Amino acid sequence: NIFYFLTSYSIIFYFDDETYAHTNTEADLLKITNSTATETNTITFKPDPGVTPVITIIAVEDIIDYDYDTEYGFFIDGGSHIIFDGSNDNDAHRDTKIIMAGFNSSAFRILGYPTTHNITIKNCEIQGYANTVSNFGIYCGDITYLNAYIHNCIFDNNLITKEYNGIRIASALDMSNAYTGTKITNNTIGSSVVSDYVTGYGIFAQYQENI
Repeated sequence: NIFYFLTSYSIIFYFDDETYAHTNTEADLLKITNSTATETNTITFKPDPGVTPVITIIAVEDIIDYDYDTEYGFFIDGGSHIIFDGSNDNDAHRDTKIIMAGFNSSAFRILGYPTTHNITIKNCEIQGYANTVSNFGIYCGDITYLNAYIHNCIFDNNLITKEYNGIRIASALDMSNAYTGTKITNNTIGSSVVSDYVTGYGIFAQYQENI
């Protein structure tokens, strides 16, 4: 749990093991709340050079209950300049695999209360629990906080399979509360294997400017 995390330096948290397993009995694997980094002093999560981690997360709550502590893998609510980079050598390889093994769960959940900006998720392979239930690879936005803002998020070169929805980014209100600067590039959403299809939306974007 990274809470009100202020940094005067760039910080990198490395995944240095090949396998991780986490059950969200008490909390999501990683929760970041109101952490403030800058364009110069970023917070990055990535694998060690040469490591290809497989992270298995079992969520224990239904996503529709909005229990933000137990139904996601990586949860951000208020923060900036946070980078999840699945590459282990700073190139475009997807070296990190995230497996969501819990019912109606999402690998990444991003909220914007009061504001969240400059979040990057790239070079990750995300495998959902099932493509027949309401889950998401990346779920960005909120239907509760009408004055929440999420800006300048980048979702690049991710592979998303076995989810009902691939990427969802949506403001709760209307264009007066539109999110800006979203970039969704080079992602592969879905699979040629029936059990790994994305059966709902590949990308759902609502109330966006300059996407």
